[in-house]
Amino acid sequence: MKAILSACLMFCATGLCAADLPSGQDVTLQDTLLEEQSATGETWLVLRYLAPRIAREGGDLSYDDVALDLDALCETDGLEALRLTSADVAQIVIILMDRVVPRGTPDPDATMFISAYEPAESGCIWQ
Repeated sequence: MKAILSACLMFCATGLCAADLPSGQDVTLQDTLLEEQSATGETWLVLRYLAPRIAREGGDLSYDDVALDLDALCETDGLEALRLTSADVAQIVIILMDRVVPRGTPDPDATMFISAYEPAESGCIWQ
């Protein structure tokens, strides 16, 4: 795993990552990563967001409530981050998590909603 371009991080740090999400929740970008998939040789662009309202305890949003948020984040932040990288990206992965969990570390108490998309000229195609 490696952090994507510093320009992308600057883009996200400016507040432009805050989208008007269909659920109305506020999310915070945790990290933006380019990941090489050893099994396939593909490169994935992974955007992970902190979304406390999806927590099992104390949260008020289910997957059905935030499914369109995942789509919206791909169409906005995901495609913008893709535009800022020169990598040949096969998938954009959007992750909402109720707490910060290090990438690749299991946490059975954490709630995470994950969607993968194929980037296309027409936008993000849900996989």
